[in-house]
Amino acid sequence: PNSPDIVSIERIEVLKGPSAFLYGRGDPGGTFNIVTKQPVPERSFAIGTQYGSYNTKRSTFDATGALDEGGTVLARLTGAVEDNGSFRDFVHSDRYYLAPVIAWKPNADTTVTLEGEFISAGQIFDRGIVPFRGDLRAVPRSRYIGEPGLAPFRNDNALGQLRVEHRLNSDWVLNAGAQVLAGNIAGDAVQTVGFLGDGRLLRRTLDRRELTWSDLDLQINLAGKFETGFLRHTLLVGLERDSLRYREDITRSNFNANPFVLDLFAPRYGQPLPALTVPSSNLLQNTTSYAGYVQDQIDLTPKLHALVGVRVEDITLDTTSYINNTTTRSQGTAATPRF
Repeated sequence: PNSPDIVSIERIEVLKGPSAFLYGRGDPGGTFNIVTKQPVPERSFAIGTQYGSYNTKRSTFDATGALDEGGTVLARLTGAVEDNGSFRDFVHSDRYYLAPVIAWKPNADTTVTLEGEFISAGQIFDRGIVPFRGDLRAVPRSRYIGEPGLAPFRNDNALGQLRVEHRLNSDWVLNAGAQVLAGNIAGDAVQTVGFLGDGRLLRRTLDRRELTWSDLDLQINLAGKFETGFLRHTLLVGLERDSLRYREDITRSNFNANPFVLDLFAPRYGQPLPALTVPSSNLLQNTTSYAGYVQDQIDLTPKLHALVGVRVEDITLDTTSYINNTTTRSQGTAATPRF
């Protein structure tokens, strides 16, 4: 998926090492949480424009405020439009971004937030340049070894998120949320596979890729404070379910039958495109996971704390290969303790 645009980001929180284990699968070194800008009652509007090298142009806007006189319904809308050139011949990219947020406070203890994100990005496929007989400087860095006539790769994503926060009392808070994500990447690309002759002629293949995905994530957690004797506890208990569907279809040309050559020093673009005859990947993956976690921070003294917790997760991965006509399943359950 595309990453969110900086225009909608309030801050980034970094959770290092074991402290990130409650938040699901990720790198062992930790994870990070992107906190987006939320609506505020005071009305404001800001726009920005940037210009840069290689004909880079970018415009942004950020509008927020209350939609009613009582301030119970708040809204925010951020967006960005970007167009970039490149030091590489024929290479350019574009990006369109829109992120609406609506927050409703029916009472002092409850907040319902509906948040969306829509991204469309296009990029001319560019793998860079290759060395000529081991010399990286022989080929100009502006040389494009693809085909200028191909349309940009497009990466489109849509995200919707619903969050409910309800304060039960001064000590306990209940949070629930659902998130839906859908997207796709599609386009044609030229890849290099080696040289012919004296190293001037570059063998290439044509690839066609179509990747699609959809994800549904449900979460609920309860956080609160209580005491047992002289010990003070901060407890977090939660459940989550995630369902991911991923479809991949990649077809290539046969570089042995049609090497689709390009002279590194005298490129001739616009050759007839080779036929797409070699299926490279054609698969469907469905991943389903269920998880539960509990964590208790115990204050032994004002300066001495103990932390215990565990996350239990069950994951099932079904993979269907339409090339091999096979379906495989991987399943596992693991508990991750924390002390």
